[in-house]
Amino acid sequence: MTHPEAVESCKSDLENLITDSNRSIATLAITTLLKTGGEASVDRLMKQIATFISEISDEFKVCFIQKFVFLFAVS
Repeated sequence: MTHPEAVESCKSDLENLITDSNRSIATLAITTLLKTGGEASVDRLMKQIATFISEISDEFKVCFIQKFVFLFAVS
């Protein structure tokens, strides 16, 4: 991401979207926060992700893991 500071003002809104019933929105919120967050926020998100993963279908798990792997491959 070239301008993570552009997301800074939206982080609290994105954190609220983690629990959105629309799993696509929740996945996008998590991946955005992981990509733009500092070490402390990533640690906190990792704890929330464990619950999130257990609540989603296999299709979303595959999608989420692919995005997660991509995030760390690019970083």
